[in-house]
Amino acid sequence: MATTYVRARGADRVSAYGDFAALSDTGDVSTACILRREVSDAVIAPGYEPEALEILRAKKGGRYLIIEADLDFEPPEIESRDVFGVRLEQQRDSRVAGTGDPTNVVTAIKDLPDSAKTDMLVSMVALKYTQSNSVCLAVDGQIIGMGAGQQSRIHCTRLAASKAETWWLRQHPTCWLSNSRGAQAVPIATMRSISI
Repeated sequence: MATTYVRARGADRVSAYGDFAALSDTGDVSTACILRREVSDAVIAPGYEPEALEILRAKKGGRYLIIEADLDFEPPEIESRDVFGVRLEQQRDSRVAGTGDPTNVVTAIKDLPDSAKTDMLVSMVALKYTQSNSVCLAVDGQIIGMGAGQQSRIHCTRLAASKAETWWLRQHPTCWLSNSRGAQAVPIATMRSISI
């Protein structure tokens, strides 16, 4: 869990400032030690190891919010919003992206390596939970840049590329130009992949 959290937070350390950390598995001691030193307001997980819970309870002088997720919770099939007296309803997006999704490749190179398919799959999962328009850049199974919620996909792409550049420079300051060609971008509006 600790490695997964660090990789997820590393995609955009500025936007993660003061976040809620959501863990998909039991909060363990390693993850709690990392959360203890990060700026974060809360954590939610399906459970916690007793020692990890003690570490988290001491954060922020005991004011760190620790939430246990209810694994039996099922959201309703229909989502609704009331906007100025008008009720908007839609079916909940319950589709789970899978390995068969990156099949309609719109680039000249039709035979993608497994690493590129993994990057696209990770991007599709991340994009599902962001505002449209969105562009996501991933490499080695990790999001390295996300540009979301802009009116223009061009601006989303600029934001994602800027964050990816910062990520690369933090990782390999002398290797940025030689390594930048492996990232994958997937616009949420069309879910097409763009190899950069």
